[in-house]
Amino acid sequence: SIHGNLELLVICPNDDSRTIELVKQESRKIAYPVKLIHDSGTGIYPAMNVGIMNCKGKYVMFWNSGDLSQGASVMSEFLAYLETCDADWGVAQGNFSWRREITLTHQNVMAFVLQSDGYISHQTVFAKKLSLKDLGGFNEKFRVSADMDVITKLFIKCGKPEFFNASIVDVEFPEFSGKNHRRGRYENLIICAKELPLKFKFRALGNAFRKEFGYARNRIFANDPKL
Repeated sequence: SIHGNLELLVICPNDDSRTIELVKQESRKIAYPVKLIHDSGTGIYPAMNVGIMNCKGKYVMFWNSGDLSQGASVMSEFLAYLETCDADWGVAQGNFSWRREITLTHQNVMAFVLQSDGYISHQTVFAKKLSLKDLGGFNEKFRVSADMDVITKLFIKCGKPEFFNASIVDVEFPEFSGKNHRRGRYENLIICAKELPLKFKFRALGNAFRKEFGYARNRIFANDPKL
């Protein structure tokens, strides 16, 4: 049973009647606490910060509305693992249907921070609530890449992550407009310049610019407006 170790917070605006009614219906079927919290509806990262301020547990993980657990058994195993874990943060495996499957290591998590290969997301990162508070939560000035910012800070300021080497979540495919794709890449450059130590900064900026040239080439020759 996982109900003794789990708290679910649902953050939504108070005028989102459809979500509110759905949460009320489903929470009656769930053994663990489900808490509905209203926010201003100004975006995903402000909502995540509301979650940090209102949760009671030691560790926090953020899922979007379309992300799905891979079942009670693996979640029970994951929560039991967290009971013995004392790392500031860690990474679990996730199922990203649009990407090749990889086993996460310190090397490819670092590669994500350095904007090259490797892939993680906020749906697969767990972090101590107090560590997130010390880092100031998610920087709401970043409309697309605030999760990149906070994961970079965790890696640089809190050390290497722990790993839970089982897949716990099916991550929803992200639908981004071309504008948000370009905005996210611009914000990533700012994060590189601002957060990374000098020994990493130029490597990460170089990776980012190489990827930007790749996006530009594909946009021209593949005529893809999302790039």
